[in-house]
Amino acid sequence: MNATRIEQYIKAILAAAEGQGSNGLSTTALTKYLYLLDYYSSLRDSDYVQSTSDWIFHHFGPYSRKIDQTIRQMADTGSLTMEGVETEAGDGAVARIYRLPSNTSRASLRDLDLPRGVPLRLETDLGRFRYDLRSLLNHVYFETEPMQSAKPGKLLSFPGPDSEAKPEDVRSFRMQISKAKAERIQALMAKRAAAFLKSRELEEKPTRGIYDEHYMAFESELSEVANEVDGDKGQHLKASANLSRLYE
Repeated sequence: MNATRIEQYIKAILAAAEGQGSNGLSTTALTKYLYLLDYYSSLRDSDYVQSTSDWIFHHFGPYSRKIDQTIRQMADTGSLTMEGVETEAGDGAVARIYRLPSNTSRASLRDLDLPRGVPLRLETDLGRFRYDLRSLLNHVYFETEPMQSAKPGKLLSFPGPDSEAKPEDVRSFRMQISKAKAERIQALMAKRAAAFLKSRELEEKPTRGIYDEHYMAFESELSEVANEVDGDKGQHLKASANLSRLYE
């Protein structure tokens, strides 16, 4: 267990959450994202060493005493700011919300020595569950292997790279595209790429993953192209796509 490495992970996750528009993370959410960081990393690299070795099944989900202690210590020393916020349950319970101080430098998840694809998965989850803690917990509790085989109070067992079908294991597919359609697609791709780069320059935020508003807009326009040029008997262009690029 390396406290310095845990602190780096905590800061990078909070910075990524901030870049997704989140105004801080609760203890519960921050702990679950740190768990996902270890889980996703274990799936990509058999030599990956967990941020902490004391992940256990506690109450309803993954918990690490070391992680909890580190978060509290960082708040005590001013490395994090903490605010008590009353929960929506209306029972007087207060959640601790952690943020990075305004004068702290923001490190990206992509700057950390994480296995390939892990930063993108975490960034995608941070955007996906930004306003939906329940769905984040459901994902952690029911869709991650360590929790599926967990026993209350026992250490969690993290799987290796061979336990989950990886994108590069998915067979590539081939499709026929007319020349006119291919040229229109290339123009749309260039247009969307330029818009995406411009938005990043304006917002100065970390990448939010491939499924952002630019991707969805491109997909919509792509569908229009397919409808417009359908039936074109012109020269065909063979293209192959490999799903492994989704995690690059």
